[in-house]
Amino acid sequence: MAKNILITGGTGLVGQHLTAKLLARGYAVSYLTRNRNGIGSLEYKTDTPLNEIVDGTEQALNTKALGKRLAQDLTVTNIDHFLDPQTGLPTQIENHEVLLNKGHLITPYDIESILESKISYIPILKENAYIKLYEWDIAKSYIEEEAIKNADYIIHLAGAGVADESWTATRKKEILESRTLSTKLLAEKINTSQHQIKAFVSASAIGYYGLDTGNEWQYEAMESNGKDFLTSVVKAWENEIFKVGKTRTVAIRIGVVLSESGGALEKMAQPIRLYVGAALGSGHQYISWIHIDDLCEIFIKAIEDSNMSGIYNAAAPQPITNEGLTKAIGKALDKPILPINVPAFALKLMLGEMAAIVLGGNRVSAEKIEKTGFKFQFREIKEALKDLL
Repeated sequence: MAKNILITGGTGLVGQHLTAKLLARGYAVSYLTRNRNGIGSLEYKTDTPLNEIVDGTEQALNTKALGKRLAQDLTVTNIDHFLDPQTGLPTQIENHEVLLNKGHLITPYDIESILESKISYIPILKENAYIKLYEWDIAKSYIEEEAIKNADYIIHLAGAGVADESWTATRKKEILESRTLSTKLLAEKINTSQHQIKAFVSASAIGYYGLDTGNEWQYEAMESNGKDFLTSVVKAWENEIFKVGKTRTVAIRIGVVLSESGGALEKMAQPIRLYVGAALGSGHQYISWIHIDDLCEIFIKAIEDSNMSGIYNAAAPQPITNEGLTKAIGKALDKPILPINVPAFALKLMLGEMAAIVLGGNRVSAEKIEKTGFKFQFREIKEALKDLL
């Protein structure tokens, strides 16, 4: 019988990639979601153009809607951008979330009526498999009992995006509590429920070390001297992670994740594609990056390797400076890089307190994870960019 992995944040950037890898290896996957809206499971489909998946039959349309995320999060914007100008058929552009109805794009205003029509599944364009959905409500300290009871392993990825919105007081609270309260709830349920969970693996972040630690290598055993907002978040987060009692617990401090769509690389590549790419600030600040495939493999190893316990950095063995990464992306895209860096004061004016994320940096060691026998597929930035771009 397939081992069941219960995932929080499964529809996010890392969650989607990780789910595909787990399914391909024969694991059963289930998600915790805030609201199922009557949908019992997600269906993974083969990677085929969206307009070919909807065949137009009444049966298919009554049981399927297409999308990349759970129903309550689906949105459609700039509808014309999703139509192929040559064929007029719907297409998927840069990982945007899309719903189709009888081969036609629908607007957000149609989503509510579609959900009320008792749709059974929302396919995600990956493997042929089903993902069981369980509900949880952090504010009410509730997790569906069967979720914990049926899980063999838990992977905790949930948390509000750090760079998605400006750091208002409200957003800071959301960034903190989406991590700490969700982790606290999971730990409480693991510690007080009857279960067969063999490991609890949680995301963390290299923000633990501080927003700018210069050229000094950062190791898991080091105490952080950081006083900034993100350091305080990660410290509070990890404090909750290790409140899990007798269950083997692993925290993965994630570096800057590079993927083919979404995330940091897409944001960095965009101005370069438009011929306005430039290093930020001094350009000397280190970026401890990791290819998304390697990150997912680290999570899988944390599940499968019973000797792994505690904290591990998830960053490629060869960090690169901001200037070096900018030039490497320019070379990969065959685009020039401006000779003048974007000044720090300009970034502070545009981003406010969040500017510290790009103006600072960390040189994070991969030594501990490599000592477990883990082999990075992408050790150098050139290899990673060749694969992703």
